[in-house]
Amino acid sequence: MKARNAIRVRRAALPTTGAIAEALPGAHYADAFVVRLAVRRPVSASEATRALLTAAPAWVDALMRLRDRAVRPLGLKTAGIGLGTRSLPASLRLGARAGIFLVRSVAANEVLLGEEDRHLDFLLSVRVKGDVPPQRLVVTTVVRFNGWLGRLYFFFVRPCHSVIVPALLRRAAARLTAASNVRR
Repeated sequence: MKARNAIRVRRAALPTTGAIAEALPGAHYADAFVVRLAVRRPVSASEATRALLTAAPAWVDALMRLRDRAVRPLGLKTAGIGLGTRSLPASLRLGARAGIFLVRSVAANEVLLGEEDRHLDFLLSVRVKGDVPPQRLVVTTVVRFNGWLGRLYFFFVRPCHSVIVPALLRRAAARLTAASNVRR
């Protein structure tokens, strides 16, 4: 039986606006997930990004370490730190590292993260929709393969991705809700 106040993550339509929308043409894979934020005060995209990247359950970090060991012999980039970190800088800046990701752009309502490697390039958009509560948090992923190795790699990663992103969104939404209930 599901709890009444369970945080529901759903698949969402791909965005038609924002920085990530420009990356959609020519993508080999793209998806989007959304969660409603039960916050009492507005949340910025930077705040949502920090919550998302620091919300990784231990099993996600364990999968990332396993992934790193598996791809190291292939010459692919490895994270060495799990998905995110337990704390990120208060301000996300263009070109800075946010966990395993490079910050590509920062706007009030969207942070674009990504990485380029010889097997594939990917972008991750963390977007907050709505200026006042209730807001929605949308995470969009865009992947471009750089040859057969990228296709093979993503064949194995895709099922994990479809479980990891909703898990991160649930935990980030819970964290943001709890933080918004703290009096400042």
